[in-house]
Amino acid sequence: MNKLIFVIILFSFLFQSNAKGSKGVHIQGIVKNSNEEYVVLSYEPRQRGNLNYDGHFSIGTRIDKKGSFKLQSEKISHSSYYTMRIKDKALYLILFDGDRLRIEIDLNNIDSSQFVLGKGAGKINVLNLQQFDSDLMFNAKCTLDTYRIRVDSLINAQLALLESIYKKDFNNETISKAYNREAISNIIVQTPLSESEYEFLKRMIFIQKFTIGVFPSYLCENNLSDSVEVDFSSINFNCFNEQEYKNIDNTNCWTFDASLDFILHIEYLKSLQKSATPVTYSNWNSNFDDYKKYNDWIALYLQQNFNSDVFDKYYADRLSWDMTLGFSSDESYKQYIKNCSNSKYLYRITNFKNLLENGLQNPDYNLSANQFALTPTKLDLLLKSFKGKPVYLVIWSAQYAGSTIIPELPSIIDFEKVYLGKIEVINICIDKANFKNLWAARIIDNSWKGHHYFLPSEGNDSIINMFDAKNIFSFCNGGATYTLIDKEGNLVNGVDAPIMLTKDSLTKYITPNR
Repeated sequence: MNKLIFVIILFSFLFQSNAKGSKGVHIQGIVKNSNEEYVVLSYEPRQRGNLNYDGHFSIGTRIDKKGSFKLQSEKISHSSYYTMRIKDKALYLILFDGDRLRIEIDLNNIDSSQFVLGKGAGKINVLNLQQFDSDLMFNAKCTLDTYRIRVDSLINAQLALLESIYKKDFNNETISKAYNREAISNIIVQTPLSESEYEFLKRMIFIQKFTIGVFPSYLCENNLSDSVEVDFSSINFNCFNEQEYKNIDNTNCWTFDASLDFILHIEYLKSLQKSATPVTYSNWNSNFDDYKKYNDWIALYLQQNFNSDVFDKYYADRLSWDMTLGFSSDESYKQYIKNCSNSKYLYRITNFKNLLENGLQNPDYNLSANQFALTPTKLDLLLKSFKGKPVYLVIWSAQYAGSTIIPELPSIIDFEKVYLGKIEVINICIDKANFKNLWAARIIDNSWKGHHYFLPSEGNDSIINMFDAKNIFSFCNGGATYTLIDKEGNLVNGVDAPIMLTKDSLTKYITPNR
């Protein structure tokens, strides 16, 4: 039955994809002070590791000797965040389907030098202005009232500036008195906003109002709240109404997804209060302890108050979040099949679930073979087999692969091609034994060919310490580490990732002794 569902979803997805004829995105880059670095364009979801439902995988290319590069993807999730990485620098881009961009940067001064030209560039340049770098962090000095006033003030200032840019009103005070008016004028002249960009940015600015929905949670966590019952009819919660929710018609851009969470928190608490459950600022967070009750309520509320795509993607993200972290998802998957109406979400999730269940048996990769299952003894023999030849070890965690490996995978594959015959690249996944299926799924899902091995983390602390690999189990900052073994067998931990490595830094490992 599952195979039949998968086949139906597959054909439906392929038919829809062909019918739409996606225009995709084209990026041409000019890089000053380049040394032929590698460039990667990766999808940037709100939750690391989640799957892209429009078929985009990380893509990359190498900057040529003249400092130029080109990136092209026909599969872009409209209005989603993407990251363009060069060395240790990251440019955050919100891309529309059909964007044609020319990006000029100086690697020695990337933050102040970047300027984007072409179709779709306006929205990117506007968001790079300091006025749109919203500082809405919470602090102990804020009350609910003062925080709302602060948010409203910021939104009003941003909306006024956005409107002046869109209308090309150079004489407006928001531009004429701005410290960076020259940069603003350049946007107006060289990359004027289209109507669709303007409307999108306006909604993106407005939804910052909903951050007030999570501020009481901060007060509760830090014991800065009291036992006063919450008055949801007060001015502080005015934005939480059906009319304002129309600003969220999709959650491709993860800032909209975050705002949706804030809305759901408030509306759930409203529903509790209506059912005679007292909601105070001091018990704010404890009302969400019953996860099943809250989750059941969310499903019904989303279906009744938002369009089907918002519902489908909300649960697709959470389901793929569980899957990519290796958590059990069978029951959630069964529920999702019943409720999801968009085949592109079902296709992507079903495909990955199929890899989790059958990837180890895939004959093209043969990852279940005994020779790819490491023990300390087998690892020692493996490394000794490369005696006299430099070895580059990619050591990663299947569970946290979304942190670093998956977004930068093209640079790893390119590195292996460039140094083929000069340096051996070995990929070793160290993780819990029950994540071995996740290891296989990640490899096959990304068509990651190469020398792959799996070492269970249980009972192998000595190996983890030998490679200084504890950090790969950190969700935010880990996922992978890199080790070099030189021609004499010396082990060097914590070397740069392939996207950072230069030819000069590798010379001592790949040049024969003199």
